[in-house]
Amino acid sequence: MEEGDMKSIRIFSLLVLILLVFCSVITVHSQEKYPARPIHLIVPMSAGGGTDRVARAIAEALKNYLPQPVLVENVAGAGSVTGMSKVHASKPDGYTLGVASGYMASTASRG
Repeated sequence: MEEGDMKSIRIFSLLVLILLVFCSVITVHSQEKYPARPIHLIVPMSAGGGTDRVARAIAEALKNYLPQPVLVENVAGAGSVTGMSKVHASKPDGYTLGVASGYMASTASRG
């Protein structure tokens, strides 16, 4: 991998970790200790691509920090809409997270 790719992966990983911390802070007031069950990381693209590899690397790294596994689930279709719709429809409890890539942000900004 090139140095620019590694920098992008590091930045992306940091953003996901910040999101996980934020989700755990939200659930502090809940009855159970977070995470009490596996966390689902939804990748709205097919397996094997760059976003999938980054998500799997994050899930692997989090094994050292969380008592429950992070399960990567690829939900491809409709230009990422299918996977992100699944994230949107999930219960806001921090157990279902979505992975977005740069092109998704640029597409959303165009309307």
